[in-house]
Amino acid sequence: MHPLPWALAALVMAPWSGLLVSAVAMTLAAVFCRAALLRQVALAFGLPSQPYWLLPVRDLMSFAVFVASFLGRDVTWKGQRYRLFPGKIAGVSE
Repeated sequence: MHPLPWALAALVMAPWSGLLVSAVAMTLAAVFCRAALLRQVALAFGLPSQPYWLLPVRDLMSFAVFVASFLGRDVTWKGQRYRLFPGKIAGVSE
């Protein structure tokens, strides 16, 4: 999940690792393949051209939302609000 941000974090932490170079290369290849797949789907369905160069930005923003999801203590689900405490979930009346 979220390979691009993890690969960039690994690149910052250990820039001279031999395995890291291949991992980053595979991650970039996956991003390019995904862009190519999205382009083919858009062409097949007659959709307008998209800014595929923004895919890495979208990946980074999705990762930021993923990380932020662990920082909240309240959850709203099916109209009910819940507060999370260590080891338990408590309902909160509105």
